[in-house]
Formats: sequence, C-alpha cells, structure tokens
Amino acid sequence: MDFTIPTTDNWQEQLEYIATKKGFNFSQDEDGNITLQKFSPRRQDFTIELVKPLDYKDALDDLNTQLASYDVSEQTMVWYGANRGEPRDLQDLLDDMKWCKNELQSLTDAVDYHYGFTPADYFNESVMKEALSRTFEETGLADRSFSADMQEILLDHMSRYDNPVNGVEEISTHGCVSGVLSDFVYYSDTKEFYTKHIDDIEDFIYDLEDDLGESITLDHPRYNSAVWLVTERCASFVVDSLEENIQNTLEDWSEDLTKEQVEAFLQGNSNELIADNLEETLSFLGEDIEDEQEASLDANSEELPLQSEAPRIVVPSSPVQEQAQAILNARGERNDNTLKTAQEEQVERKSQSHKL
Repeated sequence: MDFTIPTTDNWQEQLEYIATKKGFNFSQDEDGNITLQKFSPRRQDFTIELVKPLDYKDALDDLNTQLASYDVSEQTMVWYGANRGEPRDLQDLLDDMKWCKNELQSLTDAVDYHYGFTPADYFNESVMKEALSRTFEETGLADRSFSADMQEILLDHMSRYDNPVNGVEEISTHGCVSGVLSDFVYYSDTKEFYTKHIDDIEDFIYDLEDDLGESITLDHPRYNSAVWLVTERCASFVVDSLEENIQNTLEDWSEDLTKEQVEAFLQGNSNELIADNLEETLSFLGEDIEDEQEASLDANSEELPLQSEAPRIVVPSSPVQEQAQAILNARGERNDNTLKTAQEEQVERKSQSHKL
C-alpha cells in the first residue's frame, strides 16, 4: 500500500490527488497555471484552466466561478457546426456538454469536501474506501454496475461521522425517506441514478424478491423507490461487516506503516474505529523498535573488539540517530588524531634531547 498522502503544507499536491482520483490529468506550468484535462464520452477534450491560484481556497473559488458560469446550452451552440470533431447530432452534443458540467460539478464538490483535510482525514478515507470495497466483494455487490457509484455515495456519507458505522446504520434503519442521505433527496437525483443503472437495479430487486419468496411493491415513481430500496439494502450489508473490514484492512496495512506515519495519522483523528486500531498498531511498533534496539545492542556487545580498539555504539538508523553517531565518530577520530600528534611530538623531543 502506498501511503504517499497529501499534507496541508502542499496544496498543489492535495489538488492533484483529488483531481487524479476524479479522472483528470493534472499539470502545472512554471508560471503557476494549473490545467485539468479529460476526454468526454464523445471524445471532447474537456479542459479546466486555473490561472495562477494562490492557494487551495483560491483554486476552489475559481472552480466554483467556472461552474456557476457554465451554460450547457451556450456551450452546445458554440461547438455545434464548428467542425472540430464534435457530434453531428445536436442532442448528442447537448448530452456531452451536460456530461462535462456534471464532471466539473463532481470535481468542485470533491475539492470543496477535502478543503482543510489533514493527513489523518486522507488516511481514514483510504481505509474506509478499502473496507467498503471488501464488503461489496464479499456480498457480490461489486459485480453490479452501480457498485462504484454506491460506494462513493456511502463513503461520502459515513466519513462525516466519528463512528462510520453509525452513518450507514442510519440509512438502513430510518431509510432514505428520512432525508438522512443528501444524495437521494430529490427525484432528479434518484432518476439519474436509476436511468444509469436500470438493468442492474431491476435485476437486484428481482434477486431480492426471489430470496424473500414474494414480490416487492414499490411506490410511485418506481425509479425513486427502487433506488432507495437498493441503497438501504447496500447500507445494511455494510453495517454488518464494516467494522470487521476496517480492522482487517488496518491489520493488512500495519506491516507497511512506520511509527512516524502512524503518529501523523493519529494526530487529530476523530474516527473512533480507525484511531483505536492505530493506537494498537503504534503500541506494537513501539515494542518492535525496542526489541530491535535490544537485539542490536546484544549483537554489538558480542562483537566488541579487544582493548586495542575502542568500542563504537551501533543503534538503529534514523536521520537523527545517524547524525548523532556521525558526531560521535568524528569526535573519536579527532581524539585519535590528537593523541597521535602528541605521541609524535613526544618522540621528536626525546630525539632532539639525545642529539644535544
């Protein structure tokens, strides 16, 4: 597992991390201009230019400004008949422009959501994303076309809770009708999701009816009730195994974590499940370091040279420890040189006295 996680000290790295996750290519020129680029379904080169943003907030403000001014109809008419490789069908071009605006919206929302994120926040997101992926694999949900979108929706929701299990438990217990899940409050949102994944949603409901041995009556409009039903069932699966999969994920990753990383991910970490497991990991890493130090010192003591050679202290390497050891070694060498010079001077004085 790669734990190269953005920090608040490098906002460009944060922005690149988020944009790349959203499928954009990220580049920044020597003047500080940032270009975010991806291709649309109709092979339109969709490019977002951020002119010399001063910081993360400045980049977010620029994205919001571009989103507010992006007019789908206007963009469609600008491109229609321009002979730039755009679709000949006006509806196809209109749909492509809608896709571009949705991508800009999704990117802006993600950048806004990650505003002020710490290394602990990024790490928590990575852990919960992996735990969700494991849950969807174990339950067979990963094979559904709605799997990736549903995981992203649930991840966004449960990340807002100190205990992520409570977040998905609210969905499975109270249902989407309670309004607890902001992604599926409006008919327009559920209709879009249903239209995108209609085959797998209906197939999922059919399998559920088969398991129950009875048909499921859905309220009108069907697309809304169907999406709510699928979401609530997915949430219930996650509730049953999320805590276990978070623990399994952290156990699998613990071997790749250093003590410094764990300490950084623990700092200000409000996620109860992850913080508790990181505390245990830190404790184990501390014990391992002590064992390594003792083993190193024991091995060193067995290999101590005779009186003719001064012993040298060997400790596990780290930048601070290596610097300290270098200072000790240098001092030792200076002492040896000083002693050698004194001995030579003494021999020279004796030689001169004999000549007299």
